[in-house]
Amino acid sequence: MGDIYIGPASVADRRAALRVSLPAPMGMAEIERAYRNTTYCVDHPDGDFGIRIDESCAPLDVLLREYGVTTWAYVTACNPCSQRFSTEENIARHAQLLAHVRALELKVFPGRGKADGSDWVEESLLILGVDEGTAMALGAAFKQNAVVVGKLGGVAKLRWCSISAA
Repeated sequence: MGDIYIGPASVADRRAALRVSLPAPMGMAEIERAYRNTTYCVDHPDGDFGIRIDESCAPLDVLLREYGVTTWAYVTACNPCSQRFSTEENIARHAQLLAHVRALELKVFPGRGKADGSDWVEESLLILGVDEGTAMALGAAFKQNAVVVGKLGGVAKLRWCSISAA
């Protein structure tokens, strides 16, 4: 259950996905608006799909049923606290996140968050079978403002992480 689908993306594609152009520091309302105006893309061998906050996702429900789980989370380690990090730092952070999730023996699929109307992209992971609390703790450990979580048959929800103690 701890395997990962790497997907067709080349190393160059992955490096490009980790380049992020965040504007100067944003307020929380702007950050929330940015998260809500993002498609959380998932690479899957049977066909890629996107997750949107406050929407259901039929392909995701099929995947959950296939793996016999009812919960999921979408998490990144890139650009902690919405501060721009270098491509190299983001690559290293993503590798740490992947290693951490593999150690939990959870099924993961690669993906990337793509902001509407901009070139902003962050390498991310769809994690199956993880509960909301663990997902939020994982986000906090990687100094993320929020994670996206959901349950079988439900809608994707934005959940804020408490990063003050992380």
